[in-house]
Amino acid sequence: MHSLMLNNRTGRTLMGGLQEKLIDYDVGTSKQFSVLNDVADGTNAILRDHSRFVVSGDVPSGRVHLRDPLTLKVVHTVDAHSGVLSDLDVHGHHLVTCGSHAVSRAPDRFLMVYDLRMIKAISPIQVMLIPYQLRFLPSMSSRIVVMSNSGQVQLVDTAALSTPQMSMFQLGCNMTMSLDISPSNQCMAFGDASNSVHLYSSVAEPMLNPYARDSEFADPIEHLPPMDICDQLAIYASVPRPHLPTPGQNSYLSDYWPERFMRTAYRPTPEVDPEILKTMKVVGSIGYARNITNMKRNLVRYPNFKTRPEFEQNSRNGRGSHHHHNQGMDPEDPNNPAGGATGSTSMNIVPKYYRKVAVKLSKMGTDDFDFDRYNRTGFCGLEASLPNAYCNAMLQILYFRLAIFQCVNKKKLFKRTETSFVLYDLTRKFVPYRVFCSSNYRTNDH
Repeated sequence: MHSLMLNNRTGRTLMGGLQEKLIDYDVGTSKQFSVLNDVADGTNAILRDHSRFVVSGDVPSGRVHLRDPLTLKVVHTVDAHSGVLSDLDVHGHHLVTCGSHAVSRAPDRFLMVYDLRMIKAISPIQVMLIPYQLRFLPSMSSRIVVMSNSGQVQLVDTAALSTPQMSMFQLGCNMTMSLDISPSNQCMAFGDASNSVHLYSSVAEPMLNPYARDSEFADPIEHLPPMDICDQLAIYASVPRPHLPTPGQNSYLSDYWPERFMRTAYRPTPEVDPEILKTMKVVGSIGYARNITNMKRNLVRYPNFKTRPEFEQNSRNGRGSHHHHNQGMDPEDPNNPAGGATGSTSMNIVPKYYRKVAVKLSKMGTDDFDFDRYNRTGFCGLEASLPNAYCNAMLQILYFRLAIFQCVNKKKLFKRTETSFVLYDLTRKFVPYRVFCSSNYRTNDH
């Protein structure tokens, strides 16, 4: 990078150098806006800002490109010098350049002047020294400071071209490399090859920038008092918790996990027991086999599932862990949770008031049937002849009891059960402005 300029039209920074690329960079967002390479075999080593154009100088070819401030496309091209372009400056409607000849490679003692209103060259300005760099005086649009490589400085007036006023002085250094003028027009700074800056002023106490303002710095961070981690009496509750959302934000630290930790993963479905496959009979595209494991429907044991030997044996025998607790108790004992149970021991683990009720109809059917004997609630009765009819009462309560649904919704007790469609229907009725995911019924804001 050889040149840096702030584009006042877009507020972005332009970066150029001895290369074909011109980079448009946004400092506020720290992002590269665009990269231009519209001039073949050209450079943008010199950049100057103008009210109508963005002026870029091609050093090897001696050309000056006038670009559009918004699109940065080349609008006009000026062949200022046949050799190398040394420097240029623009002020008002004047463009002044200095360079060298292509044939003799000797520095040009004439400053080329162009009128930007007509994009036309006007009378050049002859100087007494070998021009290396030049600058317009900010407060005097017609005055130019020309500097040579040997430390000579000359002031040139572009308004009096016929009788130019000569004003020259010699710097106290050799091999000058850079030149700049303060916005107040009271100071001039020169940089030499020995890494020194020479400051010249026209007054005793100069003012570098008449529009200067105090710098604004960020508020200092309040540091917490030091705390020894081995101190048992330290109050660790005084340390702020960064994982909690701050006021005005709605995000947690866990929301910024890497993408590889946020992928949904499922346990692979275990293979079917080979013993079941041996006894399976295929009818059409459906296979039928006997459940030799004595497990419930829709249950499967994963390979990594660790069970106790006694529990595994009891499950194969059709008995659960409650069987050992109920041994030695009278089935008809009312204190027994499985009291009144008759038949197989597998029913002993189900309390009496949770067992399936067998509805016995008379010869008249439902015409002469006492419904109050089986249903003492205010809800309508449902048949219990289906295998999963035990859910009917629960479905009715969830569907008609608003207080129960509000309690469930408040505690976010949504589970993937047979009541999922009921909960979804309830959310549409009572919570119309909340969106629930159909996969796990979690709200989108949690």
